[in-house]
This record gives sequence, structure tokens and C-alpha cells, in this order.
Amino acid sequence: MHNQKEAVKTAFYAFLDDYFTRRDFEATMQHFGEHISGFGSSKDENTYSYEACYEAFNRDLTEAPDPIHYDIRSLKITNPVHNVGLASCELNISTTIREQRIAFNNLRYTLVFIKDEDRWRIEHKHLSLPSMENEDDEPYPIKELEERNEALKRMVDEKTEELNHSLERISELANNDFLTGISNRLKIDKTLKSLIRRAEDEGKTFSVILLDIDDFKQVNDTFGHLTGDNLLKATAELLDGHCDEDSIVGRWGGDEFIIITPGKTLMDAASMAESIQDDYRRKIREKGYDLTVSLGVCEYRSGDDIESIIMRGDKAVYKAKESGKDQLRICEKA
Repeated sequence: MHNQKEAVKTAFYAFLDDYFTRRDFEATMQHFGEHISGFGSSKDENTYSYEACYEAFNRDLTEAPDPIHYDIRSLKITNPVHNVGLASCELNISTTIREQRIAFNNLRYTLVFIKDEDRWRIEHKHLSLPSMENEDDEPYPIKELEERNEALKRMVDEKTEELNHSLERISELANNDFLTGISNRLKIDKTLKSLIRRAEDEGKTFSVILLDIDDFKQVNDTFGHLTGDNLLKATAELLDGHCDEDSIVGRWGGDEFIIITPGKTLMDAASMAESIQDDYRRKIREKGYDLTVSLGVCEYRSGDDIESIIMRGDKAVYKAKESGKDQLRICEKA
């Protein structure tokens, strides 16, 4: 009989190690007999078949934390009849969920083993922790771990979402002009560098349109900077409306704007610039401003860098202003 108690004790500890410490589902299921029944870690985990036990432990081991540490406070092994072993114990369990330690003390665990050939298998199990707090009900610690884990996971997910929104906002502030909301100088520089590399590696062309509001200083001097700001916003909105999903519009500085047109030839970009110029006269006048714009258009040339492209575009804008403003000048491709 003593040898049987030791064998049941060994089987009991092996089960706890597979279940709590290793959290090994397949190994845990090997400890159960084909007629396993009992009461598990939740009210909805009363099992009366191997299949029901399989489903309950599969959920438990999938959703509850890993690993769960246990400490045996007391253990009693008995053999009421031949080939039947009863293991009754009180134990403490603890684990860490999202860097928070969670512990349950004085759990009562009872397992009934039946010897199947040369192995002791569990035919009945009961895990509980009676408490006055729960009145007539028993709390179910593993289930509570699952629920706490899910609750903390939701909290982490919410904080992660908040962080992602903050990062998106930071990225938006870093890449967009604070007044108009379109791309700023930093974003334009990044875009031009990327397109230059693509042009060098794949032979993909792109064009640039530079636009300067004629006599913008007079608007600020006559009507004030608030009016000037509103004009800049209206200009940005108009330019953005002319861009397809591949084009990028940005504020290059002051009252100077830039449009980058990936894949467009010089003539394509010139046609787009002419349309912008005509639209600007009409729509800005509708807003109460009798203003025009001067534009310069250039296309990528082999060996170009950002400075050389912008320099050609600036020269084209300068020639447009020198010719009387409200003009479009094209920097012919060499």
C-alpha cells in the first residue's frame, strides 16, 4: 500500500508540473483517464467526459498565463481501495500578468486516480477555494486569472492604441506644415531624395512645379497677417485639389509652394501647372483676392540632387516674375 501511495504522489506532482509549470496541453491530457469527470476552474467547466475535459483544458492552457507557480501547503495521499488513489491538497498559486504579480492562496485541489495498467490516471478532479466573499458560490482561481489576463490585455491594447495615435500625431506634426496642413520642407526633402534614388535605380522620371504668390507681401501689409494666413490656407487647398494620389503638395517656405509629380514628364507637369494658374485666378478672386501666381516647372535630369532641381525651378519662377508675373515658365530638359 505504501508503494501505491508513493506512486500516486509521483503521478500527482507530475500532473501539477505539466499543468501549472510547463503549461503543456498534450502532456496534461495524458494524465486523464478516458472517463474523466469533475469540476474545473470555472462554473462552466463541469466536465463529464474526456471530450469536455479536453475542451476546458485547451481553453485554460490557451488563455491563462504561463507559467503558474505553485506551492504545496499540505498534501494527503490515500488508497481507499485497491488501484484507487486519492490526492487531497491545499496549495498556493501565483503568476505574472502584464508585469503584475497575481496570487491565490489556500486552493483546495482533490484528484482521484485509478491505476490503468502501469500508470495512474486521473478519473475525477475538483479545484476550489471556498470564501465568505463569494457566499454560496466558490471562486474559480484559474478562470479569474483568465479574466484578469483578458482585462489587462484590453488595458494594454487601449494604451497601445493611444500610443499609436500619439505617434501618428507626432509624425503628422513632424511632416506637415502647421498652418496649411500640407507637407512641410522636411517631408518634401524626404520625398525628393526617395524619387531621385528611384530615378537613378529604375529610370523613373518625375517633375517639380514651384509656385509663388505674386505680391503676397502687400496682402500682409494691407490686410494683416491673419488675412495672409487665410490666403495661404486657401492656396494650399486649391493646389491639393489639383493633385492626384501620387502627387505631393507642400509648402516650401513663406508664400512659395511646391508640387512633386512622380511619373509625370515635363509637358505633363506644365499642363497641370497651367490648369492651376487658370484655376487660381478664378477661385482666389471668388474669395475676394485679386491675386495671381508665378510658376516654374522642371523635370529630373540624370545626376540631379535636391539643390539642382530646386535651383532650376526657382530660376523658372524668377523669369516668370521678371516677365510681368502671372506667368508660367518651363525649364527645358537638357
